[in-house]
Amino acid sequence: LHRVDRRQRQMCIRDSRKTYAETLYFNDTFRTITDRNELIEYMQQTGQHVDQLEVEIEDIALSKQDVYVRWIMRMQFTVMGKKVDSQSIGISQLRFDKDGKIILHQDFWDGVDGFYQYLPIIGYSLRKIRSNL
Repeated sequence: LHRVDRRQRQMCIRDSRKTYAETLYFNDTFRTITDRNELIEYMQQTGQHVDQLEVEIEDIALSKQDVYVRWIMRMQFTVMGKKVDSQSIGISQLRFDKDGKIILHQDFWDGVDGFYQYLPIIGYSLRKIRSNL
């Protein structure tokens, strides 16, 4: 279990230059990014909206060329003045270049359950649809 405070998030973002290749493929279900500088900017913007973040690594699996990390993410953020506690499970697929930098980072998780359901208007609609399934 790893709880990350704001200072640690900023350190992680700064270290992203060492971790991610300059040209890459990143997709977290919200955005697709292919440039490291754009990824760092996205992480900074996203981090400003998160009050608390906790990631628990459940399992790591290796394939011939990729690493799969299964995780539980707990996040606290504020939507229209209301604190939201969110928990989601997911898997990150990572691929590294010959220098050990990430060239592929694909997240597989339910963005509706972890984020969208808490948004005004769209959240109500999504919850209504799910309850009718």
